[in-house]
Amino acid sequence: MDLTTVKEICLTDIPGGDPCGEDPKYDTTYESIREEIAKMAGIGRGATDWEMVVRDSLQLLQNTAKEINLMIYLATGLAHTQGFSGLLLGVETANEFIHKYWDNMHPNLKKIKIRGRALDWLNERLVELRDQGKLDTKSREDLKQGIDLLDAFKNNIYERFDDPPSNFKALRNWMEEVLSQIPEPKPEPPPPPPAAESDESADTSEPKSAPSPQPAAKAPTPTTIEVAAPVVGEDASLGELMAALQPIAQQILAQAPKSSIGYQLLRQTIWAEAKLPNHQDNFETFIPAPADEIRDSLKSMFGKANWESLLQRSQDLALRFPLWMDLQFYAVTACQNLGESYGAAMRAIQFETHQLNERFPKLIQLKFDDGSPFASTQTRDWMGQLAQQIGGGGGSVDDPVAAMKSALMQRGTEAFAEALAEAQQAIATATCPRDAIRMRAEVAGYCLDAEQPQWAYATLHSLAQQVDYYHIDQFEPQLSARIWSLLVRCCRELKGETGPYQETERMAMARLTAVDVSLAGELRVAKNPFGD
Repeated sequence: MDLTTVKEICLTDIPGGDPCGEDPKYDTTYESIREEIAKMAGIGRGATDWEMVVRDSLQLLQNTAKEINLMIYLATGLAHTQGFSGLLLGVETANEFIHKYWDNMHPNLKKIKIRGRALDWLNERLVELRDQGKLDTKSREDLKQGIDLLDAFKNNIYERFDDPPSNFKALRNWMEEVLSQIPEPKPEPPPPPPAAESDESADTSEPKSAPSPQPAAKAPTPTTIEVAAPVVGEDASLGELMAALQPIAQQILAQAPKSSIGYQLLRQTIWAEAKLPNHQDNFETFIPAPADEIRDSLKSMFGKANWESLLQRSQDLALRFPLWMDLQFYAVTACQNLGESYGAAMRAIQFETHQLNERFPKLIQLKFDDGSPFASTQTRDWMGQLAQQIGGGGGSVDDPVAAMKSALMQRGTEAFAEALAEAQQAIATATCPRDAIRMRAEVAGYCLDAEQPQWAYATLHSLAQQVDYYHIDQFEPQLSARIWSLLVRCCRELKGETGPYQETERMAMARLTAVDVSLAGELRVAKNPFGD
């Protein structure tokens, strides 16, 4: 299909009298397109054939009807099949299509809500593609064009709706954030002045032959796997040099997954020029959050103790989400459970993560654009322990709580009974009440991860009494905050069950905000969660 004609086809009137043609909703091709789209929601068999959606939508827009849904399906299909360049073409075409055919296109203006829903749907699908990494680009020019097109599209939409359906803000903010992280190219040096040519040489001399090219250096014997690193000039910036090293780091990881070199080099390349992102008062940034599918897959690997896959996946995602600290927690946990042969790799990840945290102490407070944290409560606890171990602030690699937590992780959530039996042995041999309380808090978190909220509640209920008995709110607020946040989470999972969970949740929320109000951002609630 010749994509260069897409805009021309969409903006050319339907032949035969009415420029917008007839309503296509009873056309069999239109029904086929909608059946393909329905597969996105799990209706029908197989995956959506986006090539077919693009082809058939374009055919109907050319010969049958100027209809909003067809235009939106086409724009979405272009983004699916062509990536960022398809997004640009789709948004530009949709904007001009709406501008030209708004008054008479299908469905008619009496059904303006249908038009609004179509635009909302386009925004949602493009955000999904962004989250899946299918719109990634390193082109500053493309990103600038995308921002300008979205601005024009938004203005066009706002002129036509009293209550505009979408402003494409999340997509635009993402483009601005990506653009800010790509270094501007340095200007090309001016060409040297041409050598003056004498009249005598021009008139009487035969043209001199070009100098014979020097023989090319003999190519080195190829290794088993070659790495094609980007070419950088002598005046390359640090960012360009680090980008050139990233494929090398990835190849080292592929060939030597137990060596510390690849893990350390990868983190140095993505963090060398890292900057603390701009954020709002609530610590939300404009950085797009990882898709739910990504989070779920990581949790699944973690829960099933699939450590090799978890380690590899966390490295791959670090390039897309360099400031998502949960990935570092997952990577270190995987290395711990893969055994001593991964010890050097684990220590390299720990050291580089600690160095980043030292540079940006506020990093663990920041959030993605959907309000989810860069570092979960579990990750923040781990990074705090890391600061003590590496920074010399106390703590030890032989911490019995860390050892018990590692044992729980190694068991995975499927070996629930065995894991709790092992945890009980550790609690019974704890040398002080503080360690026993910390261990029981980890057991409660493990129960929640294993989808056993009733057992988590029983554990946390007794821990809440110990918080008061030992005045933990006052003397160790971080541990107290961990217990209260787990209790809030537990009560929410038990919502609808018979018991004092609503009242307990309110109490735990109050106690939590008294010791660490920032954690409230990780446990946001609906407008009226208690139904009063």
